[in-house]
Parts: sequence; structure tokens; C-alpha cells
Amino acid sequence: MTIRVVSFDWDEHNLRHIEEHPDHPIQRDAVEELFELGNYKIRKTKMERYIALGQNPDGIYLIVVFQNKGGGKIRPISARQMEQWEKRLYRRK
Repeated sequence: MTIRVVSFDWDEHNLRHIEEHPDHPIQRDAVEELFELGNYKIRKTKMERYIALGQNPDGIYLIVVFQNKGGGKIRPISARQMEQWEKRLYRRK
């Protein structure tokens, strides 16, 4: 599945959720760079959301949950670094 990403729908709520999460804080730039690099795979969830799995230019393996707003715009909902087993699975496929 391919989704062309050209812009991001950020606001105080999703920025705070991603950047200030106590268990897995991720910077906004890391999320955007993942999509800019284009080195990611997308899976669709049951709730009309998508999961992007990939590696950003800094070598960080990320999982980003987002909504597709259409017209190349996405709204990141959650982001975290992959666990070791997820990295192995990502590299195999």
C-alpha cells in the first residue's frame, strides 16, 4: 500500500502525545523525516487508521500510527521506536 505524504496535521494535542509521552517520546522531526525519506511500509488497521513502519535518516526504527486526511495530508496519532523483534520482522519483509 502506498500513501503519498506531502503535509502533516499537527496541533497541540498530537504533538504533546508524541513528544511528551513518558514511555516513548519521539520528536516531530523524526516522524516527518521518516515520511520524507520514503523508506517505510504501511499497514491498514481496522479503525480507518494506518501504521507506518520504517527507518528515519538517523537510523531510528519507528512505528507511526496516523490518519489519512486525503490530498497527501496525514495526522500522526502516535509514534514510538520499534522493539527488537519488530525490527527483525521489518527487515525481513
